[in-house]
Amino acid sequence: MALKSMAYDAPAYQAVLPLGFNMTGANAATAKFAAFTDTLVKSITVKATTAGTSNDVVTAYKYSGTATTTQVLTTIGSGVVTGTNVVSTFTLARGDVLGIVKGTDATAVYGVGVEMVLVPTADVTV
Repeated sequence: MALKSMAYDAPAYQAVLPLGFNMTGANAATAKFAAFTDTLVKSITVKATTAGTSNDVVTAYKYSGTATTTQVLTTIGSGVVTGTNVVSTFTLARGDVLGIVKGTDATAVYGVGVEMVLVPTADVTV
């Protein structure tokens, strides 16, 4: 397989890449995504599907080599099942990792959605 960079307006660069998962557990339970090419993380949505029993902070991390960038997404209160959508400031290079980390509430369960697009002219596998 080879890598190819296409014109900035190629359909691959215009399609939204959705990523969704559930988060359960306590003490910094983490879901991770490794970027296969340069990727812009446009927004992250967090929705409690099972209410927790304490306030819980949900945070996004960008791991790039030895550097880590942090963005606090939301604090979900005790007994709350509402959601929030946060505009992201992360651009991932090939090999960078996006991590979504929940807080310490073992009861809370979250649904998480990440909206991403490929950075125009990024290499893709052909």
